[in-house]
Amino acid sequence: MSDSDPVITAENLSKAYRIWETPAARLKSPLLAGAASVFPKKSAPHRALHARAARGWRDFHALHDMSFTLRRGEAIGIIGRNGSGKSTLLQIIAGTLTPTTGHVKLRGRVGALLELGSGFNPDFTGRENVFLSGAIYGLGRREMETLFDSIASFADIGDFIEQPVKTYSSGMLMRLAFAVQSAVDPQLLIVDEALSVGDIFFQQKCAARMRELQERGTTMLLVSHDMGVIRNMCAKAIYLRHGRCVAFGLCEDVIRQYHNEAAGGAPVGETKEAVYLAQAKTGSEDELARLLRSAIWTHPQGNPAEPVSIVAVAVYNEKNEPTTSALIGDTLVVEFAFRTSAECPVHVSLGIKNRYDQMVSSVGSYTLNHPPVRVSKNTTMIVRVEFEARLEAGEYTIRANMGRFDGLPNRGANLASTPWLGPITLKWDYGNKKAPFLGMFGLPAKIAIQSVATHSSPHQE
Repeated sequence: MSDSDPVITAENLSKAYRIWETPAARLKSPLLAGAASVFPKKSAPHRALHARAARGWRDFHALHDMSFTLRRGEAIGIIGRNGSGKSTLLQIIAGTLTPTTGHVKLRGRVGALLELGSGFNPDFTGRENVFLSGAIYGLGRREMETLFDSIASFADIGDFIEQPVKTYSSGMLMRLAFAVQSAVDPQLLIVDEALSVGDIFFQQKCAARMRELQERGTTMLLVSHDMGVIRNMCAKAIYLRHGRCVAFGLCEDVIRQYHNEAAGGAPVGETKEAVYLAQAKTGSEDELARLLRSAIWTHPQGNPAEPVSIVAVAVYNEKNEPTTSALIGDTLVVEFAFRTSAECPVHVSLGIKNRYDQMVSSVGSYTLNHPPVRVSKNTTMIVRVEFEARLEAGEYTIRANMGRFDGLPNRGANLASTPWLGPITLKWDYGNKKAPFLGMFGLPAKIAIQSVATHSSPHQE
């Protein structure tokens, strides 16, 4: 197969599920539909019986009219909120689900990690399931024997390889499944969030193996809610919303649109020009244009009834490169643009929450003893908040706020806020690299150790 030959050709894929209004309708409606089929389609009895039958069900469309082509070596990320149709699409491509309409053409061996343990017999040992999987892929026993040691080594589950897989933890099951799927040299590898159950060290091991497969020409379809994984592994992405493809293109562009819409902003493609027309009177137009190109959230209309409105937010690393992923201790920069409709002094701040919805920090002009920002009417300004990400590894969300303080400590009237935006992912290899601190966050601290006395041993004469 040449590089120009498509590995996947999906044409007009749709999937609909029939939902019955009542348990009785599940029996009654098919009988009425069968009775209607006895009569000619345009006859009155046919129409009447079919109408009665149709009142007993409704169709839920999990996927609408999806078409795309992937060639050898391409890696495509599929993103979207829960229920958007991501898993349905992968199951149709993997052949475990039949589309309602459309068809898929595949070339080469397909490896799929859709659900933990799928394809494994729970009563078989890990070793037996390895050979069973090989047989499913058309590999003979002798060929699997040559691969077995490398599979067992990669899975690294020790003596459990000789135990029934029903005794495995979810992490062990995923380790063995990935080891098998990546060892059989698939032309197409499909991964649906399966790696999210593994520990960070095995995830890193899997990422390295997936890059090796890519270099050898394996095509990949990857579903993940971790945008850092999608960015690192994929050049392009598909954004699904309610079963429809709303964006397909370069990874950064699609992820930016997803972040923006998920946070309640307008579609990115409809906002940049509208915000840019505000034309900053403070700060250069080049700075505003750069922020808009990198924005993870935009809202050009704002709220005309309020004196200030936040219109865009972007996140950068210390090199001023757009990012939503960093290592602990790295410098992150959050910029947001706001537009004024009245003269007013305002304080600006940035809130940070962890995945447990706990506010871990809120920093801004008030807490840093910066005077209020005094803005004139019809002005666009850019706020830049720079900080060291001294927080434990994990996912965080951020929110930009603007308010007017009324003299009471730590209290004030909120004028404008964005939704909680993210995720911003902080990473660290705790198992192999000394951490700068342990716990939820790192405190500014100093340690002094000195000798104050010399004591004789109690056993010394």
